[in-house]
Amino acid sequence: MGGNRGESSPGKRVRIPSAPSDWRLEAACKDTYHPVFFPDHGRLKALKLARVWCDNCTVRQQCRDYRYRNNIQDGIWGGEFYQRKAKR
Repeated sequence: MGGNRGESSPGKRVRIPSAPSDWRLEAACKDTYHPVFFPDHGRLKALKLARVWCDNCTVRQQCRDYRYRNNIQDGIWGGEFYQRKAKR
């Protein structure tokens, strides 16, 4: 979800590094082959697609918490879209 976020280019899998007993091992999207979690455009459509996985995910809240704790500023995490605000 480079670094701690997934890649949005076609052909890449969404990968989140995990550790034993980690919530990410239970994520519904853990092996998802879809750039929908980091859309370049079409955010509303991407959010609807991401929710196919997120709405029934047992670790949805942990996913959101992870994003907040690690100040991740891009992508869809736990069914919520966040994008860095443009600097003025």
